[in-house]
Amino acid sequence: MSTFLQDLRSAFRSLLKTPSLTLAAVLSLGLGIGANTTVFTWVQAVLLRPIPGAQDPDLIYVPLVETREGRSRSWSHPNYRDIRERARTVEIIGQDDLAMSLAVDGQAERAYGAMVSGNYFSSLGIAPALGRLLSVEDDKTPGGHPVAVVSHAYWQRRFAGDPSIVGREITINNTPMTIVGVTPPEFLGSFFGVATSTWVPMAMQPQMMGGSRLEARGSGWMQTLARLKPGVSQQQAQAELSGLMSQLNQEYVDSNEGLRLTVVRPWQATWGAPSALAPILGVLSVVVAMVLLIACANVANLLLSRAVGRRREVAVRLSLGASRWRLVRQLLTEAMLLSLVSGLVGMVMASWTYGLLMTFAPPTDMPTNFGLGLNATTFAYALALSAATGLIFGLAPAWQASRPNVVHALKEEAGRGASGGRTGSRLRNTLVVSQVAVCLVLLVGATLFVRSLQAAQHVDTGFKYQDLLIASVDLFPNGYTPDTGRQFHRRVTEAVTAMPGVESFALGRQMPLGLGGSSSRGVSVDGYTPRPNEDVVIMYNVVGPRYFE
Repeated sequence: MSTFLQDLRSAFRSLLKTPSLTLAAVLSLGLGIGANTTVFTWVQAVLLRPIPGAQDPDLIYVPLVETREGRSRSWSHPNYRDIRERARTVEIIGQDDLAMSLAVDGQAERAYGAMVSGNYFSSLGIAPALGRLLSVEDDKTPGGHPVAVVSHAYWQRRFAGDPSIVGREITINNTPMTIVGVTPPEFLGSFFGVATSTWVPMAMQPQMMGGSRLEARGSGWMQTLARLKPGVSQQQAQAELSGLMSQLNQEYVDSNEGLRLTVVRPWQATWGAPSALAPILGVLSVVVAMVLLIACANVANLLLSRAVGRRREVAVRLSLGASRWRLVRQLLTEAMLLSLVSGLVGMVMASWTYGLLMTFAPPTDMPTNFGLGLNATTFAYALALSAATGLIFGLAPAWQASRPNVVHALKEEAGRGASGGRTGSRLRNTLVVSQVAVCLVLLVGATLFVRSLQAAQHVDTGFKYQDLLIASVDLFPNGYTPDTGRQFHRRVTEAVTAMPGVESFALGRQMPLGLGGSSSRGVSVDGYTPRPNEDVVIMYNVVGPRYFE
């Protein structure tokens, strides 16, 4: 330990003797480590920890997939209930997200909530921050338990963290509900990227959505998660659930024909935000890794140049009896110290930049929260990356510097520069060539990216988007019936059309290039016979007058 502390003090003094070189190396490496740490925070949020606060290792997704053309389909409540009761390898969790109107003391606001099964919180391993969470008893009787759990963020924002919130009444979609608990701050919900504000029992579906779908086997509206039971593999769960789905298909041919289940880990999902972001994060990971390699090569070159000026010092140490391994360890300690300081700088950079990618996200009416942040795992990653970086750029210069021609080096005048020999020159040349090659790849990639972005900005969308404003409104959560909803739409159309500067106004269920789900239905075409396993489906939108103007 005393030898290590001696090496550390010597390394610190040595780096202070060359402040310009040290500063350049720290900034260069800090940029590379910071960029990699920033991307890692996204990889962790998207792929490694898609449900913050939940116990993830045994969590799986169980999408319902139609065999024809492999299209994904939502679950019906009867299918979910039957699979949940018959399954022995997993614990099935039901959920559905929807826009809600939350009213407290007569003040309403739009928020995103979720209807969940009674085992939702217990299966995910979530403990309450206050009160209790939903239980299986809350989900037994349709409409029988009007209770709700609110998020920690909503509790802080709307109730100022009032600890007496448990037992208070909140009106959700025109239905009085009783708040029974608050989730922990790290839990954002199980719909990735959406900041869920409240959770209600699945049995409250008729009150939340209008019209009961709890017994409609042909009505798909739910999604499912599952937790593997102890000792059960993903393959065993897949085999059992596939068999159970086949049984239901035989029992309910009219509604279940052609349906099958698939079991995937969260990072294997082929739908939703994680599947869309995974390729982007893959590209970014490669880019920042190349940036770090450039930084390592740059710092290695700086250390090689610095080693040339220290050849006389190294020769003196060798002549006094120091071993080559002792010198390598000393020089490597300097490199490791440099990399660890750079890692701290990189963490500071990452704390400023990990949220910058959100500036590229398209606008949406949903409250977004990806659970980004620097945590213990992020710090461990940055520390490991810093240590690996120190070895990568420090080992070769340290080994090269410890092999001087002692006699020749001692004859040199102190402070006089030297070439460092053929081996040192070859190593420096190799590093320079590597830097240029990687920089060229990044330059070409950046040029192609900019050109693609410019092309996307000038693509013909088929409609005029300049001077176009879009607003989103959901009437059902506020108690509107179809008749009162149509009256509201007429009044809004008349009022907005009469506003100065408004050329036209129209209504539509979905907007062009929007993030909302689309509507589809099967059709038959006179004179056309579908091929085997072919679905004849159209995607449609419901629009009002002047929509195409």
